[in-house]
Amino acid sequence: MSRIEARTLELRESKVDMGALVRMAAHMNDGLAREAKVEVKIAGPSSLPHFRGDELRLTQVLLNLIGNGLKYTLAGGEVRVGYGLSAAGGIEVTIADTGVGIHSEDIERVQVPFARGDNRSAFVRTKEGLGLGLPLAKAFTEAHGGTLKIASRVGEGTSITLEFPAERIV
Repeated sequence: MSRIEARTLELRESKVDMGALVRMAAHMNDGLAREAKVEVKIAGPSSLPHFRGDELRLTQVLLNLIGNGLKYTLAGGEVRVGYGLSAAGGIEVTIADTGVGIHSEDIERVQVPFARGDNRSAFVRTKEGLGLGLPLAKAFTEAHGGTLKIASRVGEGTSITLEFPAERIV
């Protein structure tokens, strides 16, 4: 986090198959999904153009966001992971869950390091974490020239969309 704040984070870029990366990150969360009794559904084209990015940082973003979806979704719920080309010609990834959701007044706050969501909920209070996942995901996405957008409704779930610019397509 300190390298990000000091603007000294260097990306180690290579050609990335974002579809394969998304599928791998989702499957890496299979154990957590089974334990939480939450179904993970993946949807996207069989192939996408390659993308110029830091595979390690992008993997961290995806693992974190999928993991958060699983962590904050009750048993029997689902996390949907979708990917494809955006309307602007870049790559878009959306992680949507049927979880507890985030209060609208907390959406900005959960993107700040060490801030956590709704402490009014006994369910959320039982979840471990330092409050770094979303801020890191946002910072790594922005380091790639992308955006991270959160939409959420308490009791219905959260959807996080990552959009990477067309200039990153190889």
